[in-house]
Amino acid sequence: MNILLESFINGYTLNNISKIFYPIVDRNIIPWDILESINNYYKLSYKKYYKKEEIAYILSQFYLKSIYISSNFSLKQKIIIENIKQYDEWLREALKRIDYKQKLHYIYKIRKKIMKIKPYVVDVLIHGSIATLDYSPWSDYDLIIIIKDKSITSINTLIKIRRNIVKINKLLYLNDPLQHHGFFIISESDLFNYDENYLPIDTIRNGVSMFGVDKIIIFKINSNKKYWQNKLLKLIYELKSIDVSSLNIFTWKLFCHNMLLIPSLFLETQGIYVYKKHSFELISKYFDKDDLEIIDYLSNIRNKFFFRPWWRVLLLLFGTFWPLVGILSRVKISNYNTREINNMKNKFLEKIIYKINLYTA
Repeated sequence: MNILLESFINGYTLNNISKIFYPIVDRNIIPWDILESINNYYKLSYKKYYKKEEIAYILSQFYLKSIYISSNFSLKQKIIIENIKQYDEWLREALKRIDYKQKLHYIYKIRKKIMKIKPYVVDVLIHGSIATLDYSPWSDYDLIIIIKDKSITSINTLIKIRRNIVKINKLLYLNDPLQHHGFFIISESDLFNYDENYLPIDTIRNGVSMFGVDKIIIFKINSNKKYWQNKLLKLIYELKSIDVSSLNIFTWKLFCHNMLLIPSLFLETQGIYVYKKHSFELISKYFDKDDLEIIDYLSNIRNKFFFRPWWRVLLLLFGTFWPLVGILSRVKISNYNTREINNMKNKFLEKIIYKINLYTA
């Protein structure tokens, strides 16, 4: 259900006309009754997992002590994330690195604008390479919003949150025009019914709090390994069907991202959940060096890649980031040996399929 919520909040569900003229035109490719289904689902979750005294306790802890606690104690594994890095502390470290000053320009703006939805959310966490300060020109912005359940149970509040997030998403694309996602979105309820296949807990542990939350308690469920294995296999077959020479610059970066995500997704099918950058070393225990040639090749490209055309500022003329994506779809990639990449890609993916079948037989 949180995927539907994430799609709505980020504006992925807007139809083509709305993608250009939003918020003047606000029409969705999904019917509004799906939004009501999201709303009703979280109403049920809200009633199921909380009692009045628990709500009062949680709110008092959050507002007075900057602690957020999920309270479904029936689940087996309780994960406590303490001493979450705070924005001001992170900023002091980031400012010491001259290379980060251009990147921080948009983070400043995002934080300023995100304050408009502060009453409706538990926290906004910066995560990924910018949070850990190992950012490269390839890197985009990764942020996760934890929305209060009571905000999701109001359709008008959801629409208000979306209007702000769709505007803020443009800043993500001004930083990196090839960014292929908006904000990650979860709710309070998701924290005590948490599936680590959505986002490894290690990612949250290494995150940066924008709103001052320094402790989160998560109740982790056991993931359905078979389901996620099938999801991974579906992605693999999609990647196998791609001819790299046919990609434009936007789909090229998405292709590279998905290929470099395969190691962590494979490890997850083995019950190992790690921060993405650590997956490249761990996966070597399962594969020969030759099998991982494509990972080394794309990692090399990632470390040298840079694409920030001046005309991306034209994005500010539109209500969403979608027109920029449309323009980029006409820009072809060059300077890469696509035949060699196709061969390395297929070799690696075949090996992944073999290993998945081997470990699940």
